[in-house]
Amino acid sequence: VYYNASDVFVLPSKSGEGMPLVLLEAMACGLPVIATNVGGVPEIIEGGCGEIVPPNDATALASAIVAFSRRNLSALGGEIRRIVAQKYSWETNVKRLIEIYEEFI
Repeated sequence: VYYNASDVFVLPSKSGEGMPLVLLEAMACGLPVIATNVGGVPEIIEGGCGEIVPPNDATALASAIVAFSRRNLSALGGEIRRIVAQKYSWETNVKRLIEIYEEFI
């Protein structure tokens, strides 16, 4: 419910995040994401889906929020959903897992 009422999602983590599912959830709802450069976050945010800012940098975080507020977010939402559906679907994850297992067999 909160995702649908939002224009952008912000994850201002200070330290390591493995693969924060909350970013994928927000992106699946078509939200651009702004997150700090910690853990696996940079691997998730790509292709214009969002912005990565340094941890503990409130100025960079605020600038990223302002920059997204000036963009056409409705057009961006469809592209963000497409990227998440393509890259993080169950089918894609199962295929990757099988490939990893096959490397060791």
